[in-house]
Amino acid sequence: MGGRGSGAQRGRHTHIVEKVVRLDITDLRRVGLFHSPTVQAVRVTTQTLDGGSHTVQVESSLPVSHTVRLSYQIGTPAQAVLAQVSLLATLQTYGGRRWWFACPRCQRRCGVLYLPVWAEDYGCRACHSLRYAAQYESPSLRAWRQAEKALRQIDDLRAALAAKPNGKHLNTFLRLQQRALAYMQTSLATWPMIRTA
Repeated sequence: MGGRGSGAQRGRHTHIVEKVVRLDITDLRRVGLFHSPTVQAVRVTTQTLDGGSHTVQVESSLPVSHTVRLSYQIGTPAQAVLAQVSLLATLQTYGGRRWWFACPRCQRRCGVLYLPVWAEDYGCRACHSLRYAAQYESPSLRAWRQAEKALRQIDDLRAALAAKPNGKHLNTFLRLQQRALAYMQTSLATWPMIRTA
């Protein structure tokens, strides 16, 4: 009967990274959790898409062990959850360390942990089967979005078609202009044609 991809597609776009709560290690590093010996606990609040907020208390035990303890609440009758997440460090080329989370589910090194509404614990993108919104885009929409991004880098649509903006190198401007035009041509070539009777 139906061909490939036909039929109802329930549950599509539900496992998108942009729709779930995230805990980013760079946010913790930015507030000094890994560098300052005086900062031992920090409260991170993230906004959810439904207008609410999600708060996580992060306690560090870095000098003693390479772990952080997360405390947060899930569910409609608020249920308190305590979780311990291991930290991994990689040495940097010019000295220092970069800290990573070890995913509580698979122990893979990751910079961001996610907490979808259907899960009780944080995990990496692969463990929760999350995808980026761009992975659901059609090739024409993706090309159009990339063209818009290239045009934003040029600063202005009029500048892209007319003169080089001040402070932008000529070679960079020409490269971005060519990239934007190529993406626009790709987008228009793959755009579904509207048939008229």
